[in-house]
Amino acid sequence: MFQGVVSKCSEKIVPSAATINADADVLVITGSVAIVNITPKVWGIANQRVTIIPLAALTCTAAGNIAVAVTFVVNRAQELVWSDSQNKWYPVIAAV
Repeated sequence: MFQGVVSKCSEKIVPSAATINADADVLVITGSVAIVNITPKVWGIANQRVTIIPLAALTCTAAGNIAVAVTFVVNRAQELVWSDSQNKWYPVIAAV
């Protein structure tokens, strides 16, 4: 955060689907359809991040633009970072 600048994260509630859009900083996901692709907010820019909060059992597969399969923990936030050179989302590993 910079002095004199207000920054806010945007949040959106979306249903699970094979493809979702990372058009908010935090995506609260309802439903349990496996996510295969996440469309970046802006193409051509690396280090974009999205935080996913699942409200139900949810997974991501590695069949699309997600680097590794992810099994989300209900009500626990999982951050993913975009690599533009690889055209893939990578989960951020955090200590629990």
